[in-house]
Amino acid sequence: MIKKYSANVKQKKWMQILPLWVLFIGMVIIAVSNFKDKEDLENKIYFNKQSEVYFISSDYRVLSKIDVELANTDYDRQRGLMNREKLEENQGMLFVFPYQDTLSFWMKETKISLDIIFINSEREIVTIHKNAVPFSLEQYRSSKPAQYVVEVNAGYSEKKGIGVGDRISW
Repeated sequence: MIKKYSANVKQKKWMQILPLWVLFIGMVIIAVSNFKDKEDLENKIYFNKQSEVYFISSDYRVLSKIDVELANTDYDRQRGLMNREKLEENQGMLFVFPYQDTLSFWMKETKISLDIIFINSEREIVTIHKNAVPFSLEQYRSSKPAQYVVEVNAGYSEKKGIGVGDRISW
């Protein structure tokens, strides 16, 4: 009789503990899946409008206006538009350098094709590299010294009629 009672006690204890284990495992699964969703959300980079840039023709017509994020620190200039999933048509990034120099950009970790527009200290466009290839390590250089760079979606400069000799304002 004692053995039978002992087996029943063990079975009852197991039946009391089993739901706790199931609950614990379920909570772990939920926590892990929520962590992944939160991690995915944190890794997405959202556009943060900080200014506007106007493209102005040599005869002073406004060709277009875009909203821009500013890249005016070393960290922001190095990061640029890396890992962005998309850029809306009238969005871009304005890189501001402390002084004019021959500048060079690449597309490492950049997922979207871009037009890279180099601008001198007088805010005149000196070079445009159209349709820069995503993830490319090719160097896109300014043909003349530049102090500013605007990155926009590939094809934007052609679509809006933006060319060397035009200017920007912000």
